[in-house]
Amino acid sequence: MGGDFYVLPSSIHEVLCIADDGSMELNHLEEMVRSINEAEVAPADRLSDNVFHYDSEEHIFENARTFEAREAARVEAMLADEPAGFMEADTITMLLVEPNEHPKVIEAKTGLEDLQQLVGGFIEVVYPFEDPVGLIVNEEGKINGLPLNRALRDEDNEVYDVIAGSFLVTGLTEDSFGSLSPEQIGKFEELFHQPEAFVKMGRSIMAIPIPEESLQTREAVKAAEEIGGKPKHKRPEHDGH
Repeated sequence: MGGDFYVLPSSIHEVLCIADDGSMELNHLEEMVRSINEAEVAPADRLSDNVFHYDSEEHIFENARTFEAREAARVEAMLADEPAGFMEADTITMLLVEPNEHPKVIEAKTGLEDLQQLVGGFIEVVYPFEDPVGLIVNEEGKINGLPLNRALRDEDNEVYDVIAGSFLVTGLTEDSFGSLSPEQIGKFEELFHQPEAFVKMGRSIMAIPIPEESLQTREAVKAAEEIGGKPKHKRPEHDGH
């Protein structure tokens, strides 16, 4: 088939193979398998509630969670063993996308601690676009209950995942992160420009753009808090009775 892929157990009679091209999140695939097993597959025909993965370079077929743990360990080892590359902490141009905020163009270092500070925790890199860019997200954003930030959509504009907490949009070189080009800055600033709120509808999640008026109100409250003030509320007048 070529390349890595996920294997989803449809039943004891068949499985589904999905390319591991960065467009699908493991959590979403696992939820899909469990929900279909519960709703569509007879207990006697169920194969597994787990998702599996095939690594075409290493020729390893394994539980997808085991693959992700192995991949995370490989990345950690690379960060520790390559001071001339990623750990050199070059300064690059990237986008910082925070909840309830418009994206900001920033110049930041690519050192591991620098990136962790920007997203507020351990980092994970995802590649949901065909463009040579990566999204550096907080690996434990959802687990730690960080505010939901922006939706990721498929080619049909359907929401398939939501990023929790602040994240970065960076360019990619052959072996590390690089500055975004002016064209990439314009494209992804437009894509993530409007902050979003989220509503759960059954098993689906709807992403709703937050109106500018609401954002301005949030900014005013935030500014008041930063200078030690509080939004003032008019005291109700009484007639003395």
